[in-house]
Amino acid sequence: MSEQSTPASTSTTTGEKPAPTLAEEVREYKTNELIEFLRKGEGLELDEDDLEILRKQKISGRAFLKLTEQKLERYGMKDLEGVLKKFGIDGKEIGDIPPFKPETEKIEDDDEKFQYCINHIKFEMIDIAQQQAKPPYCQKIHQKKKLS
Repeated sequence: MSEQSTPASTSTTTGEKPAPTLAEEVREYKTNELIEFLRKGEGLELDEDDLEILRKQKISGRAFLKLTEQKLERYGMKDLEGVLKKFGIDGKEIGDIPPFKPETEKIEDDDEKFQYCINHIKFEMIDIAQQQAKPPYCQKIHQKKKLS
């Protein structure tokens, strides 16, 4: 392995943030992202009418996690408890949603694509440092050249 000071793998260390929970991930979804997520859910038995209700009500991921069964039934959806049970959620606590665990892949230091990415990052860092070292009027000129 090389003696670079850049990380060579995606393995976790104690200083990294824990993987986001499914609830944290869903909370950030916009309406269309939420609908796609639910559409892909195996065994949810949600039909297009159910998903259209979410679209018409403009339910985001954050709002979805706050929905009650009664509110969904008022919107015209049925059997929220059945849907949540299929995800292994008893419907009482959001904290019961298991954390999302991303798959990791070992990348060797001498991997050609990895080296390309590292070199690209270094190039971008040098470019940024050079831009910051220039007087402000030079930075404006550089940005205008990039836009044209």
